[in-house]
Amino acid sequence: LEQAVSGNDPASSVLAVLFVDLDDFKLINDSFGHQAGDELLVAVAERLRGAARSHEIVARHGGDEFLLLVFGDAPTNGALDVDGVRYAAEAVARRIRRGLREPFVVSGVEIFVSASIGISLYPLDAPDTATLLKHADAAMYKAKDDGRDRYLVYGVDGFIGGPLSEAG
Repeated sequence: LEQAVSGNDPASSVLAVLFVDLDDFKLINDSFGHQAGDELLVAVAERLRGAARSHEIVARHGGDEFLLLVFGDAPTNGALDVDGVRYAAEAVARRIRRGLREPFVVSGVEIFVSASIGISLYPLDAPDTATLLKHADAAMYKAKDDGRDRYLVYGVDGFIGGPLSEAG
């Protein structure tokens, strides 16, 4: 993330960061043990990679948190395509939600997982990585507060996003 932001001139590129946090992951560790939790994290990472496009970056941030970087297209006619990267990030978030719907088999047990996802856009929402992560984290926590298993996009005027009932 640092490299993506520091190497880019805000006037020439745009990207989105998705902050993905598994819902109620502590219950998995408490019920099945940390080895099962680690096995689940590896399987979740694979599904996240499946939801991302080939040029996007998927990384474990820590614990049960993951980050995905979605890159926007180069500007055309001198204008950044902020809407385009937001739509691309939302499409990735929908694919993540769909990808997590199928049960995981961990230690011989079927486990169902959902995630809350916060999205923040560079440079629209933040001029630096710390603020970008802070805003994506805030959107993720708002998604959790709103009922989990959804995504929200950070915005100065409020959050926008995908409700639980969303078909995508």
